[in-house]
Amino acid sequence: MARSLAFTPSFPAFGRPRLMVALMAIGIANALVRPAIEAIDEWGVVGALSGGLGSGWPVYLALLGAVVLGSRATAERPIDRWDVLALLLYAVGVTVPSSGFSAMAVVALGIWEILRRPRDIHYRAGVLIFIAAGARELWVATAMKMLSPWLLHIDAVLARTTLGLLGHSSVVTGNLIETDQGMVLAVLMSCSSFANISLALLTWLVLTRWLRPHFERRDLAAALLVALAVILINLTRLTIMGLGPADYELAHGPIGQTTTELAILIATLVVTHWGLSNGSAAHAAGARAAGVARGEPDGQDRPLQHPPG
Repeated sequence: MARSLAFTPSFPAFGRPRLMVALMAIGIANALVRPAIEAIDEWGVVGALSGGLGSGWPVYLALLGAVVLGSRATAERPIDRWDVLALLLYAVGVTVPSSGFSAMAVVALGIWEILRRPRDIHYRAGVLIFIAAGARELWVATAMKMLSPWLLHIDAVLARTTLGLLGHSSVVTGNLIETDQGMVLAVLMSCSSFANISLALLTWLVLTRWLRPHFERRDLAAALLVALAVILINLTRLTIMGLGPADYELAHGPIGQTTTELAILIATLVVTHWGLSNGSAAHAAGARAAGVARGEPDGQDRPLQHPPG
């Protein structure tokens, strides 16, 4: 009878989960190298650092959070022959000199790990963050570039609509907005809602999984709120740009960019707090209800205990 290949790593202090975490971290780091080099070549070291090394600091935050959470895993599972095959394919994807291939390899290995149903909740949370970080880099490297004509057109149409509500007529052609002030605005991917949404969602995911590793249904509502908040904030900036030359200089300059980034960060933090607060309250209420159903006294109705005196 054929025996399946199964073994435990020779270094128990390292372990299988930490091996997978290290490999996925290498894949994400490999995907971040090229954007960082391009950002340094174009803007210099200081400019690249202020812009998040071409990828955005939330991606680096995700890498750190995924490594820390994944490394907290305690449950071990032997590596079998299917894991070996997955790791070989992963090695091929990471060694290809392409940020997109490295990101795709991380996403594939992360999905493979989730499908293997890991028992440790912190390890699952770390793997989910790896998947999200890889998907974000894959989105930027390939999908967003391919879909950019349609995505930028959507932003332009939304800006035209809000300008119309304010009494300013405009005409949209592709990603260009011709206003009644004689201005032609070009919506570029760097100021698109869809570029900012991916970073905001990644920030929300890291904070949420760090503070509450398990998934709850209200997380879907929180993610939707983050996306809508980013669209609203970005649309406000584009609308201000179309009001006139002076408004354009204000919104498009450092003040407008910094204000937009801060507004997105604050909105992300507020929604994250809302999701976590509601989740904690619902969890506590559910625990009390379950205790009452088992005949245990409700803590809120328990009489005060006075010391004898």
